[in-house]
Amino acid sequence: MSGGGTPGNALPTNVPFAYAGNSGNDQYLDHWFLIELDIPSTPMTVDVVGNCLLTPDDTQLVAFGNGFDQPTDIAQCGDERLFIAEQKGKVWILDAAGNKLLTPFLDLQAMVGSQGVEQGLLGIAFHPEYLNNGLFYVNYTMLDGNTRISRFNVSASDPNTADPASELVLMDIAQPFENNNGGCLKFGPDGYLYIATGDGG
Repeated sequence: MSGGGTPGNALPTNVPFAYAGNSGNDQYLDHWFLIELDIPSTPMTVDVVGNCLLTPDDTQLVAFGNGFDQPTDIAQCGDERLFIAEQKGKVWILDAAGNKLLTPFLDLQAMVGSQGVEQGLLGIAFHPEYLNNGLFYVNYTMLDGNTRISRFNVSASDPNTADPASELVLMDIAQPFENNNGGCLKFGPDGYLYIATGDGG
């Protein structure tokens, strides 16, 4: 479990959850889980490599949302919503109560190649100033199997819908094979967007 503090600093108590992710079990491929931390009253410390010093008794999986088809990534934009990317090309929104909205935030199915197990819409990241500028980024494999990194805008009329016509292609990356395509997109504390491209198979 990755810690968010500075080495040697105490973690706060009463943390309701730390991370959301797929269970890794085929039986639960349509679920996302929150890992709840039962932080003791005595503040815990973070070791030199930034790992929380927790035992298995300190965590539990809590079902938070379901109804997804091969989810690949989860992201936040700076408010209470969670955005779930699916391999075939859709992005869905979960509200604060864990309800999946009826209309996808983004639908790229016509553009995404997901025939391979490690292909598809693989990553989504929101600009650090998303709530002000409405910009977000996706990493997906195209119909020809190559990777594309694109930027989109949220709809000007609906905060729960992206503008599919706003795609700005930033980068295309050749992928010689359909496996090991990476896919992760994350903004670092330096403000740069980091792209995992895989090793080409």
